[in-house]
Amino acid sequence: MSKNFSYNLISANYNFQILEINIKGNGLIEPADLKKIKLPRNIDFTKGIILYGKAPVWLFAFLSHELHIAKWVATFDPRAGAIVVQSHDINSPQKGDVIPVEKIKKYIADIENPPRKTLKEKKLKSKIICIVGPANSGKSVFIKELRKELNVKFKTKFRNEFYIVRACPDGEGDWFGDINPDEGKLYRNKKVFDDEFVLRITADIMNVRKLKKYILIDCGGKIDKKNQMIFNESTHAIIVSSDKQKTKEWEGAIKASELELITIINSVNKNTSKKTGKNEFDIGKLYRDSKEIKIPEELISKIIKF
Repeated sequence: MSKNFSYNLISANYNFQILEINIKGNGLIEPADLKKIKLPRNIDFTKGIILYGKAPVWLFAFLSHELHIAKWVATFDPRAGAIVVQSHDINSPQKGDVIPVEKIKKYIADIENPPRKTLKEKKLKSKIICIVGPANSGKSVFIKELRKELNVKFKTKFRNEFYIVRACPDGEGDWFGDINPDEGKLYRNKKVFDDEFVLRITADIMNVRKLKKYILIDCGGKIDKKNQMIFNESTHAIIVSSDKQKTKEWEGAIKASELELITIINSVNKNTSKKTGKNEFDIGKLYRDSKEIKIPEELISKIIKF
C-alpha cells in the first residue's frame, strides 16, 4: 500500500457502505501506487458501496472496477450526492440514479467531526467565498496558488473541509494550471453562461455547503444578473483586479449582495507579494506560466480561521 494512501470502510445502514479514501501527506499519489492497493477484507459485496473522498479520476475508475462484484457502486460528488455508476440488482439503485446528500451526510459528519456529536452540532456554518473581479486579472491563477498553499499548510484538513466551485463556463478546472496552457485549451470543454448553467451552479453551492466548511467560487469577469445570482448564495468575497477603477464597480456589486469583503488583491505586473493598505494586497504576476507567485501569510489568515 502507498504510504500516502489509506481507506476506511463505514457501514452506513443495511443498504450500503462508504469506502472513505484518504490521501495523506502532500495529497498526491502516483499511478504506480495502483499496484499496491488492496480492498478491505470486510467489504460486504451483497450491499452497495459509495466511494467518498478527494482523489484523482483514475483512482475512482480503478476502484469502481475492483468493486464491480458489489450489488451497486456509486461515487460521491458533494454538489449532487452519490451517483450510481454500476448496478447488478433490479431492486437496487440503477445507473444514473443519485442518492441524495441528506441520506449520506450524517455518516460523513461522523468521519470528519469525531468524536460523535449531536445532529445540531454537526451542522456546518460554511464560509462561501466568491473570487471576483474583471476578466483577465488572474482570478483562476490566484485560486490555484491559494489551493497549493492551503494544501501544504493544512494538509488533510484542507482536503476534507474545502471545495472549489467553478462558476464560470470556461471548462478550466484545477488540472488546467498544471499543464501547458496550449494543451489545456485543447482539452477544456467550454460551456454557455446561460440561465441553466447558473441554476446548476447555485444548486451545487447549496448542496456543497451542507458538507464543506470553506467553499471558494471562481466567478466570471462580468457584473451581470447571472453573477449576481451566484453572489446571492455566498457569504464573503475577495476582489482580484488589475484595474483599480473597475475595482470600485466590483465593490458595489458585492455590496449589493451584502457580502463581507475579505480583501482586495491588486493584480500587478511585477514580482511582489505584500500588504499595501488596511484591506489591500499587491500580488504579481498572476499569470499561468509564472513560477514566483506567493500568497502572503497574513492574507491566508484573513481567509481561513480554524
